[in-house]
Amino acid sequence: MKIEFLDDISVGGKFRQVVSNQLVRLYDFDAIQAKIFKEKVNEKILKGSGTLNLSSFDFVELVNCNLVFTISNKDEG
Repeated sequence: MKIEFLDDISVGGKFRQVVSNQLVRLYDFDAIQAKIFKEKVNEKILKGSGTLNLSSFDFVELVNCNLVFTISNKDEG
């Protein structure tokens, strides 16, 4: 699984229908990795109150960023 931050997916405004210019993309993973990812999100985030740092997975390759899921009292998007 690769994690990449895309800074301008509208290509400088060329694609006007784009809602946000910035996107975190998860790609290049197989069914086993997707299952492990889903189970960990369920265990740590949905059922628990923990933090899930994707760099802790041995199959994750950080392209130009890291992604950490956590529960917050505020909705900041």
